Amino acid sequence: MVTKHLPTRTLQLFLAGLTVPIAVGVLASSRTLMQERLLLGTWSSPAASLTAEPGRAGLVLPCLKVRFNQPLRLDDSLRFDATGIIVGVPRLVPRRRGDRFPLSGQLLGDRLVIHYPWIMQSVGADTLTRGYSDVSGCH
Repeated sequence: MVTKHLPTRTLQLFLAGLTVPIAVGVLASSRTLMQERLLLGTWSSPAASLTAEPGRAGLVLPCLKVRFNQPLRLDDSLRFDATGIIVGVPRLVPRRRGDRFPLSGQLLGDRLVIHYPWIMQSVGADTLTRGYSDVSGCH
């Protein structure tokens, strides 16, 4: 019985050629999985209500409504950063329709902690729980 062996150098080149496509495939797969980790659902507190859907999100505060035209993507620490646009604001509030509204937050079990932008420094942060609460009234 005669067996042929591939020369060692040929085998090394063959294996090296497989390494790059495999590594690229693994990175692409992990990136796809991360992109699919979205914040979904409705959370509320006495002062805020956030609804997140696969393609968009909305935040309602007393006297202010914000629309996010993208999903809220969670990172490995279940944090998100997004910038929305103010779409509803009464004349008495010193913000205008179309103003940018950055928002960050973190999902902690069944609670969602959101951090308001500098325009709301007096509030700072808020903790929301699952469920809807109407906070749209402007007093």
